[in-house]
Amino acid sequence: MNSEQLRQFKAIAETGSLTKAAEQLYVTQPALSMSLSKLEDEIARPLFTRQGKSLKITESGIKLLEYANRVVDTLDEAQHYFNINNHNGTIRLYRIGGTAISLLTEGCYFLPDIRLESSIVKNEDIARVMSSGSADIVIADDRHVESVFNKYTKRAFLFHQMLLLSVPKGHPLSERDEISAEELPTIEIAGRNTPLGFNSWINEFKKENGIDFEESMLLNTVSYFTHRDQLPVPYLMGSFGIGVESGAEYFSKRKSIRVLGKYCERDICVYWSSRNSKKISPVIDTIRNNAAAINEKDQAMNYGF
Repeated sequence: MNSEQLRQFKAIAETGSLTKAAEQLYVTQPALSMSLSKLEDEIARPLFTRQGKSLKITESGIKLLEYANRVVDTLDEAQHYFNINNHNGTIRLYRIGGTAISLLTEGCYFLPDIRLESSIVKNEDIARVMSSGSADIVIADDRHVESVFNKYTKRAFLFHQMLLLSVPKGHPLSERDEISAEELPTIEIAGRNTPLGFNSWINEFKKENGIDFEESMLLNTVSYFTHRDQLPVPYLMGSFGIGVESGAEYFSKRKSIRVLGKYCERDICVYWSSRNSKKISPVIDTIRNNAAAINEKDQAMNYGF
């Protein structure tokens, strides 16, 4: 037997299900079932008995689980040791798209003895990154990472984000305060050319609501932030950070209305391991302070939702 087999066996024992364990480990159920069979053959004892759709651990399984816990915990501790004794001070941050990362990490790159590396990944990949141990900090929502929580995971709420439609003043929609997801395919919308960024949220939003629409124009990041208040058509945006827009000038030209539907609101949180708290606490504190300051500015704008 090897450590990977024991880690897989531990996941099956904790979830009581091959399906749930396979999802947690990002492996196929047949591959996990084969691994379990090989382990049972090796020790010449059954580790589980089936009870309907659930698995009940046997006495032999309980004994093996004791050893598996020790092995996995020891390996995790070794990984933790070498992570915190990483003398180049690099902290690896991963996040999903549309989380206003430049606002959240302001000041982080100037913290003493810290080198922050920030990467964006597809929403569906963030749990895999988190469970692999390659990330020191993750910024996402529970929708993507709740399956990989463990006893060392720390979580702090950063902000509540709503999906908004920004429309030019004078546009027929500017008289409204809300629009349903089903109505979006019927209007002309500008978009962003950011497959891993804000668009990753929009793509999930489309899928959840069973809708599809093509943007009439796609802007890169620079063009979007430079010219968006001048666009003659509506575009989708997140509510977080609206208070740091170009103030009265921006809101004199456009109105933001709420989009109603599935996955059009989300709570963005920061996640990290309690084992790394001492090393990364300055970054976590800065991110949380930035989020609090931006939330305060957003509320001060009194934009009506």
